[in-house]
Amino acid sequence: ILNGTIYIGSGKAVYGDDSSSSLVLTKHVPYTEVSVSGVKLDRQYPKAGDTVQVTAVISNDGMLPETKPVTVTFTKNGEVIGTQEIQRIPGGGSESVSVYTDMPEDISGTVFSAYIGSSEPVSVKAQRGAQLVFDNGAVSYFRGDGYTEARYAYTASVENTGNDTS
Repeated sequence: ILNGTIYIGSGKAVYGDDSSSSLVLTKHVPYTEVSVSGVKLDRQYPKAGDTVQVTAVISNDGMLPETKPVTVTFTKNGEVIGTQEIQRIPGGGSESVSVYTDMPEDISGTVFSAYIGSSEPVSVKAQRGAQLVFDNGAVSYFRGDGYTEARYAYTASVENTGNDTS
């Protein structure tokens, strides 16, 4: 490495015959390559009016650290909802930044995106779905009524924490 440039060399020499010597020298200048590599929401099925955390992962696929500030812009359905600035991203590494926003009343088709400068945005779409959660502590049983063959009856508590009917 000389003045931030990597030189890679190899050579071959054969003596005592008609072969010629050769030397190959390759010059590589390390670089930074910063991009949005992913966007995610903090919950799978957000409900209308919920406050959600939108997180973007910013990767540097280059060998050099990115030492200039990188501004990440977040959008919801194309409208800017916030920006975050990253001061340094190591070469070959990544950093995560987040913003918070409220879900609209009609969540169908809601798209969250993040981008850097004029790059193409990376997006995630809010999903609709039921998410049933079984409350393990709410299982109860009681003795049968004496008129049926079953000796015990069981009840359980299940909650739909999703944003759609189940």
